[in-house]
Amino acid sequence: MEKVDRISAHDEEAAQYDQQVSEYNSYVHDALFGMSFEYVNPHECLLDIAIGTGLASLPFAKVGLEVFGCDGSTGMLKVCESKAFAKELKVLDLKEMPLPYSDSFFNHVISCGVFHFFW
Repeated sequence: MEKVDRISAHDEEAAQYDQQVSEYNSYVHDALFGMSFEYVNPHECLLDIAIGTGLASLPFAKVGLEVFGCDGSTGMLKVCESKAFAKELKVLDLKEMPLPYSDSFFNHVISCGVFHFFW
């Protein structure tokens, strides 16, 4: 599947993504937060690479972290933006480096469920 096709597929599925994750009984996002919780503090900055709809980073925002996110799918980012918890969201091709942030800007970086798309 070509990059454009993957992004288009994510754009088309964005509105249903959270519901699909729930129906699949996926708790990966919760597990990521649970494994990381003891290492974070309010007001720290977190970057979520491939933030999607924000399922993985929303719990971090709820405990006071400033969440920044990037994703290639504008559809996913629109859903994430509607949840109104992220400080900044950017559309980015995740294969292009460097990311548009200064070194040491973030205290934490997470990414959940995206790296299997890279080959």
